[in-house]
Amino acid sequence: MVRQVLDDVADDRSWEFNCNVRWGGRIPLAAVAEAVKLAEEAWLGERDHPGRKAARKVRQLAAA
Repeated sequence: MVRQVLDDVADDRSWEFNCNVRWGGRIPLAAVAEAVKLAEEAWLGERDHPGRKAARKVRQLAAA
């Protein structure tokens, strides 16, 4: 599912298209946003966003 969402985004289809047409309303807009965000993080990694490592550590401490 994530691959299809990212393919659609790369093909310039809207996030609303993914939610309402491609998946018939079965996935929320937040799920599309999360797929895009995770892809960005996987692509760029920690080296391009030094603040993310600190933010992740804060979230881990807060969850403990």
